[in-house]
Amino acid sequence: MKKVYIYCTLIFLLTGILAGCSSKQEKSVSEQENSQTLEVTLKINMPLNFEDLEEIYEYPMTEYMEEKKIGEITGDGTPVGDFGPYATDIEFTINEDKLTAFKTMLEDYSFPQGSYLVIDQEKDQELGEFGNLLGIRIIFNEIEMNQMKEIYTELTEELDGLYWYNTIYQLDTSWVVYYYGESIESIKQIVEEWQDSTHISVSNMPTVLLEE
Repeated sequence: MKKVYIYCTLIFLLTGILAGCSSKQEKSVSEQENSQTLEVTLKINMPLNFEDLEEIYEYPMTEYMEEKKIGEITGDGTPVGDFGPYATDIEFTINEDKLTAFKTMLEDYSFPQGSYLVIDQEKDQELGEFGNLLGIRIIFNEIEMNQMKEIYTELTEELDGLYWYNTIYQLDTSWVVYYYGESIESIKQIVEEWQDSTHISVSNMPTVLLEE
């Protein structure tokens, strides 16, 4: 009988341990299910082709968010208007308790005027619209690719130090180039010198993000 008693006690203790482990696992799963996340969209009032978007924003943001356990990038997109792309969206899933850290991260970047955040489908009122950069759009019409690339390379070299970001898109019948900097007049003055000798048109980009 003694052996049976000891054996039964061991089974009882083992059952208790397993029950405790099961309880902890269920609690862990429950905590994960109950952890609150926010769907956040960063609305950047500037078009960027996907290569430039990744290099300027997405790669460094992903590295920072992983380190700080803030959240992750879940998507991106570029709305297109009559003259091609006009803005860029980056979509995030953010841990609710890390929203302040997420906004602090944004302070390390420069944005065009009129950029803003959408948090769970509502425009963020705390930051409102932010950004200090202005942009111009240059459309190359009826021009061969080699000639356009040559002009683009020379123009970019001439504008060195005057812009923060530049990007380029190929549309059906034209190429569109964008430059964004703190002083748009300095950029525009140089660009307009090319207008008489090339098939280009120049216009300022809006400082308010167009609503879709």
